[in-house]
Amino acid sequence: MMKTFKTALLCILLITFSLSLGCEKTMDEDVVQPVKSMYNQKDTTMLKTAVANVRQVRSALMMYAAGSADSEYPKDTQVYDYDSLRKILASKSLPPDMADLMWDPAPGINYSSDGASFSLQVRALTKKNEIITATASSVKW
Repeated sequence: MMKTFKTALLCILLITFSLSLGCEKTMDEDVVQPVKSMYNQKDTTMLKTAVANVRQVRSALMMYAAGSADSEYPKDTQVYDYDSLRKILASKSLPPDMADLMWDPAPGINYSSDGASFSLQVRALTKKNEIITATASSVKW
């Protein structure tokens, strides 16, 4: 009987002291915050990858213009979707799937050009679906 009493008293003391030592945090807070942080880092990395790939395509378009007879970019009648862009920039080895570039394939690409300049817009495969725009002079998102 004495052991049972001592054990019960010890349990009561442990519970009392653990509450006063700041054990108010729930397991959810300890687990959810690091997981949210991990997903935010993943999203940031995906955005940076998408932007880097837009810069690569922008450079390829500039090289295309530099190598063309009339120093023009492909006109928008030549680039109407990602596949046509891939064919024009075949030497740049773009992947067959836009998602490999971290671009959202659902809306596709939005390309316009009069030959003298161009604008390329894609959506990043991120939670916010940021729009990334490339022109001859810059890349913005």
